[in-house]
Amino acid sequence: TALMLPILLILFTGVIIFGVVMYKMQLLRTAASQGVQVLALSQNVPGIADPCTAATTAIGQATALNSSQIGITYYNGPPGGTVLTAGSACEGIMKGTELSVTLTYPCSFAFIYNFSHSCALSVSESEPAQ
Repeated sequence: TALMLPILLILFTGVIIFGVVMYKMQLLRTAASQGVQVLALSQNVPGIADPCTAATTAIGQATALNSSQIGITYYNGPPGGTVLTAGSACEGIMKGTELSVTLTYPCSFAFIYNFSHSCALSVSESEPAQ
């Protein structure tokens, strides 16, 4: 028991950490999906002044994560393409153009056995502009 208990505790802790990371990743994926849908559907719609702002609001509402820690990048094209910023660059994109949203979120495991390792979760979703 004395030899196996530390190993089992480490394995159990690893399973818990993996579960927490996968949960946060799923929350990010859902928020990215909501954000890119709002971004794509808000193009060329009267009454929506800035689709990027509308998408940012949708992302914040779609997740239980701390919205202030989510890094949001909008792309005109696939991730890594032209970065869209709030305002005029985010408006009037032609129908059918691929739009992408990339979200990043920091994760830290300092709460487990005083283990201070940090990481960053990142997800991307794409959809054509409507």
